Amino acid sequence: MLVAIEGIQHDVEIILVDDDSEDSTWALINKLSRKDPRISGLSLSRNFGKEAAVLAGLHSSRGDAVIIMDGDGQHPPKTIPLMLEQCWLA
Repeated sequence: MLVAIEGIQHDVEIILVDDDSEDSTWALINKLSRKDPRISGLSLSRNFGKEAAVLAGLHSSRGDAVIIMDGDGQHPPKTIPLMLEQCWLA
């Protein structure tokens, strides 16, 4: 994910939302956020579902554009620069 945003000329924030997963997701989010100040995380107190997780991330965002991506790989991070380019051209 971080490789995909390296060449972007705009400020970028990455908000990772853990919807009360039962694996080590939250530990990984904490590790990533300590390594890179552009990354922050939200941990929901229970599994509220995808829509609530997306809404929590949206409420936390401060940017002019938001890209919502699932963590299961359906949305390849390498498409982020293209999406932002299209956003700034609009």
